[in-house]
Amino acid sequence: MTTEINIVSAVDELCAHTTMNATLLLKLRSVARDNLAERKVLQMRLGGLDGENLPPEEKKLRETAFAWVLSRFDVASVSVRNVTSPLGTLIRGEMALDRGELGEAIKLLKEAISHLPGEVKIEVELGEALRRNGQLD
Repeated sequence: MTTEINIVSAVDELCAHTTMNATLLLKLRSVARDNLAERKVLQMRLGGLDGENLPPEEKKLRETAFAWVLSRFDVASVSVRNVTSPLGTLIRGEMALDRGELGEAIKLLKEAISHLPGEVKIEVELGEALRRNGQLD
């Protein structure tokens, strides 16, 4: 008798959702930036996006998000222009935070919060930007 073990990566689990939201994007960042194996899975996901059966706007969002999480800011900076949803604003704010552009990050994260009320994780990100900018103790 053989036992088959299927191990699903956290990235695959997060990407299995039909649409991304702010919570999933921020979890994806935490998972893939802190774990080399998960990062490799995300790189494969980015490379295979063209073959995914997703609406065009969702593909644009994922391309941008995956590039941002993988620290491919050159790709993410270009592709984020094609993301018109509030999640694009969130990603732009997160990229500004990653680059240390705290004023821009704060502005964009506040804008994201106004369009995505109740997303506590964005408020936490804003708090981090404010702290790093010396506006919180």
